[in-house]
Amino acid sequence: HAGPGNLEVTVNNGQVPTSAQAQGNHTYAISFNPKEAKPHIVELKFNGESVPGSPFKCLVVDAAKVNLSGEGLEKVPVGRQTSFMIAGQGDMGDPEVKILSPLREIVTSSIRCVGEGQYEVDYAPEVVGDHQVEVKMAGLHVQGSPFIVKAYDASCVVVTDIQPGTIGKPVYFSIDASQAGAGNLEIIVSVAGKNVPNYVQSEGNAKFKVNFKPQEIAPHLLSVKFNNEPVPNSPFECRIIDSQQLAVSGPGVKMCPVGHPAAIVITSSAGNCEDCVIKVHSPGGEVLPLSVRGAGLPLSVTTSSKNKLEAEYVPVEVG
Repeated sequence: HAGPGNLEVTVNNGQVPTSAQAQGNHTYAISFNPKEAKPHIVELKFNGESVPGSPFKCLVVDAAKVNLSGEGLEKVPVGRQTSFMIAGQGDMGDPEVKILSPLREIVTSSIRCVGEGQYEVDYAPEVVGDHQVEVKMAGLHVQGSPFIVKAYDASCVVVTDIQPGTIGKPVYFSIDASQAGAGNLEIIVSVAGKNVPNYVQSEGNAKFKVNFKPQEIAPHLLSVKFNNEPVPNSPFECRIIDSQQLAVSGPGVKMCPVGHPAAIVITSSAGNCEDCVIKVHSPGGEVLPLSVRGAGLPLSVTTSSKNKLEAEYVPVEVG
């Protein structure tokens, strides 16, 4: 609506080249390619007269000069506050930060200025999984944004199947980290302050079977950490016995009739009968639950002491 005339555009007093592209209906798109990260002054004149608002100030930032650091950009624990730092130039303005959970929900975060061009961002992930962290300066993504941050929960690691072991024979236990998120498992087996070699076999889906071969008759400690954090109830204790100190006798380990109670007697010269675990396998090889009454192979532990254990079960099939 300004009528006929000439439009002049200069950036930094003509030091930065500009180009104009007609958009139709007397509208033009002006562009320039800044070479320096500093404010650029844009002057617009029409028939030699400055247009309203001219000169305009255009903030130019160099995303490569914005540095991000801190634990909040790495593996982070669920339910605990974490943080990261943003370091840029003082004239870049305040950063924009948006954090999205694995469910694409916004995670609450706070930004505070700790110095010229220096900012600290705090947030606390609430669920396990990949979080997306977007950081913008002057409306533009900084280099590397959006970042993928992996949230984990060491309390979701479950250690099971720890049973007393026998000297010289492999002892097995299980670890399930499938609900804990991304991370590293650290497993240390020790006895009297000395480490014992252990072997880990992956069963898929972040589930593992661990075994070690004890050489000493002493409690072994099983330390399990996830991302350097102890999992619930770690370290665990595994008692070790010497099978040569045990004697097993009775009809229940020889020959007995179906449907009648069969006795098992275990005696120990080391007083460790309480560490013994009795399992009854059916002819098909299945380990059946042991209980005083019920289906399968009922077991009744009649007498138990450190030196002697007496038990009985009722076989329900031939074989």
